[in-house]
Amino acid sequence: MTCGNTIYNPLSIVSLILAILFICIIVKLIYDMMSGCNQCTSNKKCKEHYADTVDASCVDNPADDVVEKYFAIHKTTNALYVKTSLDADWKIADNFNKYISYVKNIEGAYIAVFTDGMTRIKKRIYDQWTLPETNEKIGKYLKTIGNLPDANSTNYAVVPNTYVAVGPGLTVHQRTGFTGPWKLLNNNAACCVTEIFYDAPGRQYVGISAEGRLHTKPVIYDTIHWTDISDGDPVKIVSIAKEGDTWYGVGMDDGELYSKTILTGRWNKYKTKSNIPLLYINFFKDRRG
Repeated sequence: MTCGNTIYNPLSIVSLILAILFICIIVKLIYDMMSGCNQCTSNKKCKEHYADTVDASCVDNPADDVVEKYFAIHKTTNALYVKTSLDADWKIADNFNKYISYVKNIEGAYIAVFTDGMTRIKKRIYDQWTLPETNEKIGKYLKTIGNLPDANSTNYAVVPNTYVAVGPGLTVHQRTGFTGPWKLLNNNAACCVTEIFYDAPGRQYVGISAEGRLHTKPVIYDTIHWTDISDGDPVKIVSIAKEGDTWYGVGMDDGELYSKTILTGRWNKYKTKSNIPLLYINFFKDRRG
């Protein structure tokens, strides 16, 4: 009867249940540690892996950890600056190297041109810059690069791994990947611009002349020349970017930020004064921090 009394003792039953629950909790904790978000490359539940972080961590909701970042190059020091709000102060991102161009391609790699005219690339933000084996002097890379329409085509067919940049002679060049040479696009019809931007919604290229005026063309092939759309605007621009429906430009004379919502309209000085003189701007989505 002792055995039977033990089995049907309420305290024994409660103790047994608690012991089972405790074991279940321990097993669950061990399982979570082995298959949690830090094992992002093998865990199907984790939606996004960020390889450009120190701890290679990830988040379950990538949208919460990716923000629009605003990058700028200092007008006199060529240092790289960054911020996550246009109304905030610019903060130094890299004052060791000297930049003239800074972009990010569709695969997430970073591409820069230093003041020596040579391209540098890196896959993650914390990596060191490397020089491609095939490297020729070039100017500013086209913004919004990656899978672009064929620069010589009117049908807007996408060409993977295509890069476009302004050459030393203010002519436009194109290359595939980083192993082949730069090829001049269409002789004088692609001349003469200091910076070029691809406006995907408008299906047009926007270029800046050496005089700081905006020009456009639908494609960069040899029968179409750049069209000046400045319409006498006294503000001269050295760099442009776009966010949503708003265009932003850097003043050639004062290094301040300007904006407008209509590309053919007049530039207006942005409401917040820049804490540094600007030479170049580019906006793209990047990991927070």
